[in-house]
Amino acid sequence: MIESLRNLSLESYPVQQIEETFSLLKNEEFMIFSLKPGQEIFRIRPNLPNRRYYSKSELTHKPLSSNATYLRANTPDFSMFYGWILPNPLAENIYDNGQIIENIEASNLIRESSDNGRQLITFSRWVVTDYVPLVAICFKQQMSNEHLNDNGICIEKEIASYSQKTLDFTHFLAFEFAQKDNDKEFNYLISALFTKFIIKNGYGGVAFPNVRAERKGFKVAITPEYVSTSIKLKTVGECSMYKQDHKILVDNETISFIEDDTASFEYNLVPKEYHIGEEKINALFENMKNFKMKEPIFNIIVNEYL
Repeated sequence: MIESLRNLSLESYPVQQIEETFSLLKNEEFMIFSLKPGQEIFRIRPNLPNRRYYSKSELTHKPLSSNATYLRANTPDFSMFYGWILPNPLAENIYDNGQIIENIEASNLIRESSDNGRQLITFSRWVVTDYVPLVAICFKQQMSNEHLNDNGICIEKEIASYSQKTLDFTHFLAFEFAQKDNDKEFNYLISALFTKFIIKNGYGGVAFPNVRAERKGFKVAITPEYVSTSIKLKTVGECSMYKQDHKILVDNETISFIEDDTASFEYNLVPKEYHIGEEKINALFENMKNFKMKEPIFNIIVNEYL
């Protein structure tokens, strides 16, 4: 099965062949787990110009009307909610640079290396209220119950009880899900169509390795139906992301603690001790002029407040 998928010419969009291959899979060949009540998910959405978000629906998933391409777990007829599973308890370094970069990969300010400027980013924190059945995708080096448990993924069975076929196929899928951003949508055919396949088989989505965070932690792609019934919006915050010469700083702006996520919400300014301000941000950039960056740097206080 792996070789047949590897040998496909994805440029020709062999959707039917991929779907027929996946139809041979059986449930016992999946690493199955459930997000449990109380687990939390972290999500970041770069704001569109002159746009702010005031409702849960604006922070969940791309509207199907705007979902015309294949993405990591999206097909043109399936739009998914993406987020990052927060381990419980949180580790001290839980918001490291790689994980933040991974979550704002949709930002044009990040994508375009030559761009400088400022962009509003909306952070949101969600809590699971009912069980969400997912299929776990991971690399072989991540295949231990202890490692997965530490990252919020409690597999139903011991890893050693899975067949080698399942382990190999899961490892293969991990490469498909964890490939870096690709402008050619056909490169996402396998991961997107696998997600569609498991949803049709009754699961709520998938968990897969972070792309840019040295494969630390896991992201989830969950159906809108499960988000509406089993996941509650808990906290929303707005931050300004500043970029100068490949260096990035993020500053807290507003916060909203959500009691009723079916209603629209308003923002309050964050306490002064959590806000730097544009003048000090510019001074920080000036001090960093001679400091060469391998990757963007972020003001960690942003995440501690959420």
